[in-house]
Order: sequence, then structure tokens, then C-alpha cells
Amino acid sequence: MKKLLAIIISVCLFLAAVPMAAFANAPVATGIVMELTGAPVTVYPGQTFSVSVNISENSGIYAWRSDLTFNSEYFDFVSASASGNFVGNESIQSQNSPNFSYNKTASNKIRMLWDNKGTDNFTANGTVATITFKAKETVPTNTYNFGLTFIDGTRIITENPYATDITIANSKGLSVNVEQIAVSSVEILEKDVVENYYIGDSLKINSISIKVTYNNGDEETITTGYETSYDFSTAGTKTVTVNYGGKSDTFSVTVASPSITLSDNAETVIVGEKHTVTVTTVPADAQVSWVSSKTSVATVDNGVITAVAEGEATITASFIKNGITYSADCVITVIPVSIVSVEIDEIDYENTYFIDDELVINSISLKVTYNNEEVEYVEEGYTTNYDFSTAGEKQVKISYEGFDNFVTATVKTPAVTLNKTSAVIIEGKTETLTIDTVPAGVQVTWESDDEDIITVANGVITAKTVGTATVTVSFEYNGTIYSAECEITVKRLLGDIDDSGEVDISDLALMKLYLVGAMELTEKQLDVANVNRSESVNVTDLAQLKLYLAGAITNFEDLI
Repeated sequence: MKKLLAIIISVCLFLAAVPMAAFANAPVATGIVMELTGAPVTVYPGQTFSVSVNISENSGIYAWRSDLTFNSEYFDFVSASASGNFVGNESIQSQNSPNFSYNKTASNKIRMLWDNKGTDNFTANGTVATITFKAKETVPTNTYNFGLTFIDGTRIITENPYATDITIANSKGLSVNVEQIAVSSVEILEKDVVENYYIGDSLKINSISIKVTYNNGDEETITTGYETSYDFSTAGTKTVTVNYGGKSDTFSVTVASPSITLSDNAETVIVGEKHTVTVTTVPADAQVSWVSSKTSVATVDNGVITAVAEGEATITASFIKNGITYSADCVITVIPVSIVSVEIDEIDYENTYFIDDELVINSISLKVTYNNEEVEYVEEGYTTNYDFSTAGEKQVKISYEGFDNFVTATVKTPAVTLNKTSAVIIEGKTETLTIDTVPAGVQVTWESDDEDIITVANGVITAKTVGTATVTVSFEYNGTIYSAECEITVKRLLGDIDDSGEVDISDLALMKLYLVGAMELTEKQLDVANVNRSESVNVTDLAQLKLYLAGAITNFEDLI
């Protein structure tokens, strides 16, 4: 009888869905709890997961019927299976059906039936069934409820009609959070990258291996599909961020600033000369361009500057790196070729002169040094400056193009000197004066200031009559007259009566003849016979003449 009743109840629950209350008395409330457990807290699109149907506080149950509701738009039912003493089946077929059966009676509902198959009330607790679902790929992020609804149940009793309907104290569903599959972390495993850059460079990754961990626990290693972000606009240690799926990892590289420097920033170059400016660039292989701000002053070719004309030009060296121009300047001042020094290399000149002489340079060679280090020897084009107006050691300035050199010269005073400054000449006699001249050999002029007394020619003085006159010898040198004088006294030779030019015995004989009256004497003879310069010629004069001839006296004038 009990077995027949169970069969009838099972058939009614599953096929006809006729409430069990139709076979029993009023339902009896129990403390049994049925609930869904075991689903993961978070589910991801495409993931298969299971929920467990659990019984607790079971005081004895023979059969039950319950619905598990779910959102079939986003979840697919996969399978169901019994646990413990239960064996799953997809539908109730006959009285020989297993203890547990289920039927997907609607698109969003699974109906479950447990039938103890004629055994007594079952009091075990635990999982009675496991239902497996799969989240569809299109399921959006949200919280989804899986409900458990108790429909009806029965317990075996001893009284007629042998069974009673029951109500369960509580049936509980569960919630599942759906999250989209996303990257939870990124880790750079290996990389082959360029580690040194310049401002504006682009990142260069030869190869990279990235470990990607997803929020569902999956992992994969990727080498493509990532994105990078970095800022190489300034120099320094820079962070490169590797992004994938919203997560990132980083590594560091070094960014340097390109630069350019010149060996000179200012230079003076002589017209026609070349000057080389060396350039240093970072990076070293930069292609440098050169330009002159004024090619009429200076041109440049790969750092070699050619001075064209006097003036100033700016030489600019530059290169472009990543669209940025880096440059350095050098200011070139071009000056004309000019003399820096003049020296006397050789000179042949007269170094002794007389007042107001002209400088005499027989030959000269001037060493002219220019600011471009060239040397020239010139023999003309120079000027001289000197002052020979006075005697002494003099400086002679030799000038060429504003540069002065000096030599010395000795300047002497021209002069003429006589061997005598005064002389006594016997009337009618001659005497020759000698001279020295400075300079030697000049043409001199002789002159007597009284030619009635004396005459002079080439230094030979002729005494014409008794008296005094001056002889002057002179010459002109550079417009100046230089002279010397000699005072000449013309006298008669006392005692020289016969005018022989000497006093001798003949003169004594003539004086005796005159004193005895044997002859007459001329006025001149009487003058020279009067040796003592008395008023007349007498025996006293004769006596003195004898003494003169005897050597007792030497000069008649001492007796006057």
C-alpha cells in the first residue's frame, strides 16, 4: 500500500502538477530548510558554474517538488545531477523513474522532483542535487538571482491515508555577481629595448614578453597588442608604461638632451685667411649644417671659415633632431691685412755729418711683418726725420707705414783754422799761411782787409808796405760762412840797408860809406839804417850794427 501511494504521488507531482494536498490532509509545517549554495561569488561571461540544492534541519521527507528559477536570457542550463542516494534523470518517465528527476519546464525555470521510491521518510541533510549553468558571452555586469521555490512535499504517516502534505520552513535562493572578464594585472617578463634616447625620440622595442593575468584567474603571455606611453620631451630618467587591458607595468630609460658646441665663440680673422672651428655634437653622428650671416664678410664650409672682407659675421652650426633645431654661434671679426712691426734689416748710411748736412742712406732693407705672419722686405717708401742743425750725437728716425726705427749719427761743426793768428812780415817779403779745414778739402777764400799793406793769394801773403792788416780765410758750408783770421804786421828789417833780406857785412860797409860822406842813402835806406830809431843815422847806429853782426844783440827793437 505504501509503495502504491508513492507512485501515485510522484506521477501527480511531475506530470499533472496537481498539488499534493489533494491526496492528504491539511499540510503540516516543518522546520526543514531548502536552499541554494555553492555558486561562485563572481561569475564571468562564458564561465560554467554549479549551484547546489541543500536540505538542512530535515526531520523526515518522503517526496518534494521545487522550482529553480534563473535568467535564461544570460544563463544557459547545462545539466543537473543528484547527490548521495539520488540519481539524475531529465524527466519523469514511469513508476520506475529514479529517486531524483528534473525538467526544464520553462525558459527560466528548472522543476525538480525528489521521490524516495517507497522507502521511509528520509532524514539525511546535505546536498541533494547539483545544477550546472553557463554564463552567456553576452551577459552584462550585474547581480543575478537564482531562486528556489518550494512547491509541495509529503511525509509518510501510519494513519489512513498514509501520507500528509508538508510545508518547508524556508527555501532560499542565491545571488551571483557577474563581472566582465578583464585584465587584473600586467607584468613585463622579458624585454629587449633601446635604453638610451634623445629628446623627441620614439620608443624602440625590439621584443617584449608580457604576462597578463585576468580577473577570472586565467593567465597568458603576449608579445603584441600592447600599447606604450612615455614622455621623451625632456631629458632625464623616464618611465615607459606598457598598457594592456587597462593595466600596466613600467620600465625606465634614459633620455639625453641633444646639444652642439663650438670650439670658439668669437674669433678675429685676417682678410684672406682661413680659420677652422671644430664642432662637438650630442649625438656624435649629427649632420651639422653651417651658415654665415654675411657671406660678403666671411664664408664657411664644414667649419672652415674664409675671411673675405673687413666686417663682422656670425657663423652658425646647427642640426635638427626630432624636429627640434639645436645650434651654436661663433662671431667672426674680419680685419684687414696690416703691418704689426717694421725693423731695419740692413742699412748702409753715412753716420758722420756736419751741421745742416743732409742724411745720406746708400741702401736700406726694412723687414715688414704683417698680422697674417707674412714678411716683406722693402727698400723704398720710407721717410726720415732728423735735426742736424747743431753738433752732437743725433737720432735719425726712419719711418714706414707708421712704424719708426732709429739710427744714430754724429754731427760736427765745420771750421777753418790758420797756423798763425798773427805774424810780422818784412816789407816786400812774403809769407805763406797754412790752414786746416773741417771738412777737409773745402774750397776756401782768402782776403786782406787792406791790400795797400798786404795782399794774399792762396795763403801767400805779400807785405807791400809798413802797416797792419788782417788776412781772413773762409768757406761756405750749407749756407753758413766759417772763417779764421790772422793779423799781419808789415815792418822793415832794421840794418838791411842793401835790401838783401838779411843784415850782414855789406850793410855795415854801406853805413860806413854814408857816415864818411862817400855815398847817399835813400829815404828807405836811411830808415832801416837808423837801427836805434833816433832822429838820424849816426855812429851809434854803426856801433849797434856791429854788435848785431857780432851777436851781441839779436833784436834792434829792444834798443829803441
